[in-house]
Amino acid sequence: MQRTSRLMAVVLVGFAFGPAAGLTAAAQTGSDGGLPYVENEASKEERQWENLRDAGERACKEAVDSAALLGEQLQGLTRHFSRTLVQVSGELTRGMAQGVDLLAERLDEMAERMERSAE
Repeated sequence: MQRTSRLMAVVLVGFAFGPAAGLTAAAQTGSDGGLPYVENEASKEERQWENLRDAGERACKEAVDSAALLGEQLQGLTRHFSRTLVQVSGELTRGMAQGVDLLAERLDEMAERMERSAE
C-alpha cells in the first residue's frame, strides 16, 4: 500500500513538473558578453542535434584515421610476413638440399659396397 502511494506521488509530481520543464527557459549570457537572453526549447534541441552531429563527425573522422593507421600497420605486417616466408623457404630448401646430398652420398656408398660384395 505504501509502495503504491509513493508510486502515485511520483507520477503526480511527474505530471505536474513534466510540462513545466518543457516550457522553462534558461537565461544565458550572449556570446558577446552582453545582456542575458532567453533560450527556448527549440533552440536547445537544435543545439543538442548540432552537438550530436559534431560528435558523430568526430567519431567518423576518428574511425577513418584508425582505419588508415590499421591499413598501414597491415601493410607493414604483410611485408614482414613476406620477408620471413622467403627466408624460411630459403632455409628449408637449403636444408632439404643438404639432406638430399647426404642421402646421395650414402646411396653411393651402399652401391659401392653392394658392387664389392657381388664380385
